[in-house]
Amino acid sequence: MSIDPTLKPKGRIGIRPDSNSPFVGLWRYEATPGTTMAKLEAAYLAGLDAVDRAYARRKEIEATKKFAPAGVRDELGRFAKDELAAPLRRHWHTVQRAKAELAQRRAKIRLKEPDPSDVIGEMRRAEIRAWLRSLPNDEERVRVVSRGDKQIQDAVLHAPEAMSGVPRSTRQFLMDRRLREEFGAEIDQVIEMEQAIERAERSVDLSRVEVRELISSDVFDHIVKPVEDEIDRVEMPKTQAAASGQPAEDTRSFDERLQALMRGEKVPMPEWKVGAA
Repeated sequence: MSIDPTLKPKGRIGIRPDSNSPFVGLWRYEATPGTTMAKLEAAYLAGLDAVDRAYARRKEIEATKKFAPAGVRDELGRFAKDELAAPLRRHWHTVQRAKAELAQRRAKIRLKEPDPSDVIGEMRRAEIRAWLRSLPNDEERVRVVSRGDKQIQDAVLHAPEAMSGVPRSTRQFLMDRRLREEFGAEIDQVIEMEQAIERAERSVDLSRVEVRELISSDVFDHIVKPVEDEIDRVEMPKTQAAASGQPAEDTRSFDERLQALMRGEKVPMPEWKVGAA
């Protein structure tokens, strides 16, 4: 996945098409179907679409001239309950799972630790750090480690800064450069994914705010929130499992699992213990 300068942006600048709308930002990322990036794109576009549909529906209701303002909000609340709430909440969970995946990818971008059984290698690094500390000042230490000698830089990077005396900013510069050398492509992808998550999350969250303001907080909490709560009941175990890196427990009822099987979904079956007393 990458930002392609020739790729036509999707979406719009604001959550609404007017100039006073809260900022969302254009979608400028290429996404392969079936990937997390594609799911984030779907969430981003769904947020914008939900706002457009809500305003369009309000206009239709008002055009009938059958309802007072409170009635318009009630009708719009029922529309949000039936058409918008469940998809938007599922997209919210998509974003949370993408955040968990991003955290796991970030955690893998780290220097490989030296072999703990290589005692001679560690003694050599300790001697280098002692030599660096013996130098007269930080300027001299920076000059030495900046020469590009990998052994010297390894000694600095694989120990706390106080053990080498090299300034924190210099050590961080060396660390960033080494990580870029070893994980350059992955770092670029992580940065893009982080930006995509930010776009998608902003779109989903702001669309909920817009819909809530259109129908009033009272109507939203009474009619729409229970739908979100039900989606959370089903989706939250999967979202929490994504954050922990563990498979999610299937919390659906027997009837819900049976319906899923009839739709052709894969449903985990219970383990049968043979010969249990």
